[in-house]
Amino acid sequence: VAGALLVAALTGSASARSLRTLFEARKADLGSGAPNDRLAPDCVEPDEPEYKSEYAGSMGPEKVFCCHTAKQVVADLEARCVKECQDPVACTKSLMKVCEAYKKKYASLEEQACKERPTTTTTTTTTTTTTVTTTTTTTTVTEAITTTTTADPLQWCYDMCRDTAQSENCKDEASCKNFCHRASERFEKEAHA
Repeated sequence: VAGALLVAALTGSASARSLRTLFEARKADLGSGAPNDRLAPDCVEPDEPEYKSEYAGSMGPEKVFCCHTAKQVVADLEARCVKECQDPVACTKSLMKVCEAYKKKYASLEEQACKERPTTTTTTTTTTTTTVTTTTTTTTVTEAITTTTTADPLQWCYDMCRDTAQSENCKDEASCKNFCHRASERFEKEAHA
């Protein structure tokens, strides 16, 4: 499936355009304060039909990128499924089941859209060793080890590939990394063309 996504990305198909839109939004999301920063109050949803906020007659948009949009969809769903179902005209059992399923779906989308960015952490470890000899000489050695971990900017792509494009029986991390790097290079070329 990852190969099919790569072919789509390289041939410019509709699914590749959606992937490209998500890729560009995620790439810009790495820097706080960007116009399409998913955590910013002025975040704008991608211009794709799945992200449209006019969802009259349905429970919400198919996809959500911005945190504030996710929070609004959850609030709208709460009003529709809780407050309206407690008025004099009760909701049907089937609507209540649908509400429960959509509450879970949009709570998950809100959690994903509003999660904090990964941070870089520095860990310092100090080890002290004392050795005593028969001449009562004491030697102390102190060693400091500093490790810096930087989040891979394509980690979101690896995760999406693993979770979406591969089945439970076939998890191939190397293929996902290869796909994401190739797609990233292709999108970079198109962005500068």
